[in-house]
Amino acid sequence: MSSSLRTVVQNNSTPSLPVGSTLLLSACFGLITGLVEGLGLLAFHGLPWFTLNSRIPEGVCVEILWISPVVNLFLFLALGIVVVALSRLFPRRSWLRVLLFLFSFMAVADWAGLTGRIGPIAVLVLAVGFATVVSGRMHHKKTALLRYAPIAVRWAALATLVALLAVEGGIRLRERIATSHLPPTSKSSPNVLVILVDTLRADHLSTYGYARATSPHLDRIAQQGVLFEDAISTSSWTLPAHQGLLTGRYPHEHGPLREQPLKRSFPTLAQVLDERGYRTAAFSANTDFFNRRAGFDRGFLHFEDYFYSVADSVYRTFWGRLVFHNYVGNLVGLDELPGRKKAADVNRSLFRWLDRDHDKPFFAFLNYLDVHGPYIPEQPYRYKFANRASQSQCSPTLLAKLNPLHRPDDIGRLLELSPPCFQLQVDAYDGAISYVDDQIASLFSQLAQRGLDKNTLVVITSDHGESFGEHGLVSHGTSLYREQLWVPLIYWWPGHIPAGMKIDRAISGASLPATILDLLGDGNQKEFPVASLAQLWQHPGINPDWPYPLSEMAQDLFIPKQFPGYRGWLKSITDPQWHLIVAQADPEELYDYVKDPIESQNLADTSQGKSAIHSVELQLWNQASPDNRNKADLSNPRDETKVATVAR
Repeated sequence: MSSSLRTVVQNNSTPSLPVGSTLLLSACFGLITGLVEGLGLLAFHGLPWFTLNSRIPEGVCVEILWISPVVNLFLFLALGIVVVALSRLFPRRSWLRVLLFLFSFMAVADWAGLTGRIGPIAVLVLAVGFATVVSGRMHHKKTALLRYAPIAVRWAALATLVALLAVEGGIRLRERIATSHLPPTSKSSPNVLVILVDTLRADHLSTYGYARATSPHLDRIAQQGVLFEDAISTSSWTLPAHQGLLTGRYPHEHGPLREQPLKRSFPTLAQVLDERGYRTAAFSANTDFFNRRAGFDRGFLHFEDYFYSVADSVYRTFWGRLVFHNYVGNLVGLDELPGRKKAADVNRSLFRWLDRDHDKPFFAFLNYLDVHGPYIPEQPYRYKFANRASQSQCSPTLLAKLNPLHRPDDIGRLLELSPPCFQLQVDAYDGAISYVDDQIASLFSQLAQRGLDKNTLVVITSDHGESFGEHGLVSHGTSLYREQLWVPLIYWWPGHIPAGMKIDRAISGASLPATILDLLGDGNQKEFPVASLAQLWQHPGINPDWPYPLSEMAQDLFIPKQFPGYRGWLKSITDPQWHLIVAQADPEELYDYVKDPIESQNLADTSQGKSAIHSVELQLWNQASPDNRNKADLSNPRDETKVATVAR
């Protein structure tokens, strides 16, 4: 036993705690607490069967097994140092027992609270009671405790090291082996790069006629490729929209739950390209929903989502989440992940990965989150489009009131903002678009520096739009109105795709996989049912029966009650003139979006509207799959089977 440990054992009233023994106990409790926490977090926040329809966004993956013990090690060491300092200031206390109580309390509170299913009061009572009993017993047997502490530290440290080497080494080894076993490809095979700007509504881009010059670089890219003027997302929020983009399937096909993981029976674009010899990678800034936990890593040899920074790693531990949500977020007036992964960070990660291997063509999928609320782009973009009058009337923290988790109270506060402050939100959103536009220009520049611009197919799009007061709504995932569904879509591949072409036909984002495979020379593929868009510019005007885009969202009980999505599921279809919205609990809505692009006049009850509804529903019914026709109620316009099914 060390001399410092003997001091603690022999003298219960020692005026201060020895630093060495205190740090040893701190390391022991910290590592063990973190190892158990890592297993619990992985089980409850990393495995799909525990996280279905969960409102806890702080997902994790296998790396948490070593990150949790490391973070807890530093946390407990810091606490131990504080207690040592207090023991110097107030020596007439049994500080060893205080230390044991604090460590026991933190460990039990951590383990009981990490599921997210036990209330904070219950966790607190349980932790206090357990710590009171256990710390007393440990203090009574302090001799044995301090004797075995070094052994426990060594084993816990070894377990943490094994977890680190196994997880990180395993991930890298798996990618290296998988890459080496990719089938051969032709030297002429093009690279494929999909750039998705999360939450980007098309009509806020100058590329689509917006008055502000938010996207001059996208303007140039669109002039060199094909611009789709009426691309419609399969949903109004991230998870189902990404599912549609990668599987070519509509939300109902993946299942009825709001947060249904990617259905394993459907192939993904990444899987198909991997089988064709492509190196595949995804780089996600929206780690809440486009992540490995939701199954999006299937087919990607490399997937970067969580743990992209020290701040994010700390945030995903139990104490990191607790401290940020209850203290840090409220103090600074923000409610988002600390150290949001910016588009520049995503670009750097992409090129680090690209530079590892130049022998194989690549498929990379990028998700930029900078346009997503809260709208807080870095300067000078934050106030690039704002006037000084609005700035003088509003606190900068008001820019953060649009919560990315859709908490009803936060959305309610946003709706109560004064007009100048609300406009400042829109200004910041446009500034974020300008920032992303510059980052896309930087990405293209780096592609050119590496000579990759010569043979790379680039697709630029979004998963959904955003509401700014239209129909009394804000944010997204709350309705299926056009401002939440209309997204940009640009295909760019000089020499292979016509330059400057614009296509005004309404198309679905679910066409992405089939279109990419068609452009790669596999126009007869059967994996993705929604037809390729390439024929629209290769043979314009010969597809009058083109299927109309379908959009869907499941009921969401975590948005304000006055929003349509709270009351039940929503489905919509867009034809060349009409946008029909059918709801589980509300009357049908019909808009002539060609004449009324902001959908301000519901024509469902007019004679013209009733005739149009019948026509649009008939079009939808004619596209229904034979397996579902017999299940639908033809006389009920809200029959979910009837409205949900679209022919492939």
